[in-house]
Amino acid sequence: MNEPNFAGFFPGFDPYRSRSAPPIEVSPLSIPYDGQTRMRLTVASGMASARVRIDPSANALVTVHHDGAEPPALRVAGSEVRLSWPSWSLTNWLRGMFAGHPGGLEIVLHAAVAWELVVRGGLSSLEGELSAGTLTRIEVCGGCSDVELELPKPAQTVPIRISGGASQLYLRRPADVRVSVAVSGGIAALRLDDRTFEAIGGSARLETAGQVPESPGYEIVVSGGASNVEVDRVTLASEYP
Repeated sequence: MNEPNFAGFFPGFDPYRSRSAPPIEVSPLSIPYDGQTRMRLTVASGMASARVRIDPSANALVTVHHDGAEPPALRVAGSEVRLSWPSWSLTNWLRGMFAGHPGGLEIVLHAAVAWELVVRGGLSSLEGELSAGTLTRIEVCGGCSDVELELPKPAQTVPIRISGGASQLYLRRPADVRVSVAVSGGIAALRLDDRTFEAIGGSARLETAGQVPESPGYEIVVSGGASNVEVDRVTLASEYP
């Protein structure tokens, strides 16, 4: 039996040549900056394979660059910006299962705003370049894995709350900033600067030594266990003589 010949119906058709779809160009989602000084960014349905950065050159309050597969919804009400996807879709499932590297989603925040960041539904494969701005709080519900955050010098004590466990979590902050780390639910490799816990079945707490207790810093609380969590010092460019 002869193979069907589609060339007569579709000129240029070649069944043995694969064709790649043209790249999808999408416009970024954006909310104008209108003099806001304090805002909360809430991600309502989990997030994976993403980058969040506070940009001193940003003109918009929030700009979201996405890969075009399925655009999120971006809304602002009062002092809160909400970013969400449909509660269930094949795209979201694949995004969570196969998030290989940050870059599928980028969120750019205005540097003149003091930001509270809240993620509900879990967090995976995130890079956070936050050292150019101001943070008031970070909260993650649903656990996190493969997350790296560069934190700014705080003006006050900033709580970081993670429920549901943390794995491969790396936090960097200015060298002279006080930090405390409390973990419940078991620990496998927890490090704060040069102090470490390799394995412990219950709860533990670490604090930086030689810092004034009332000075601005970060208070990190992880419930649900911690594996490969590191909190370390960095020297920011502004600290060089």
